[in-house]
Amino acid sequence: LRMQLAQTLPGYMLPARLQTVDALPRTPSGKLDRRALLSMPVPSPQARRTMDERECLLADIWRTVLRRDDVGPDDNFFDVGGHSLLTLEVLDRLEAKGVAGLTVPDFYQYPTIAAFAAFMLFREGEGGCGDDAARRGALRGDRRRARRSRNE
Repeated sequence: LRMQLAQTLPGYMLPARLQTVDALPRTPSGKLDRRALLSMPVPSPQARRTMDERECLLADIWRTVLRRDDVGPDDNFFDVGGHSLLTLEVLDRLEAKGVAGLTVPDFYQYPTIAAFAAFMLFREGEGGCGDDAARRGALRGDRRRARRSRNE
């Protein structure tokens, strides 16, 4: 839906969040109650799916660095408050945990926890893909899924 809206609307008009509701709240005069819409509870991003060990490590680091508790596997680092200096802090903390050799461009290329964890997995040689073409294809799929989730 977000991609369809992006084709016709300028970026500043795109909704910040999309959420399904049973019924739109109304004022006593029958108009849309915008205040009630804004105060509706937001579904927990953690309810999306469980995370594996690498994703949990990344999520813990992101929560610490971003000072946020609501970080999910498909959240884009830069959309939830991250910036270039914080990427360096994330990479430093990963290196302190024994995960070395990752760079800032890697972080920009794989900006979600799920995509970055998959990239870490393939770098460690545990991806199960026998050749580089299959590995690149799997990573391309992860990037595509991350873009889709960012645009939803």
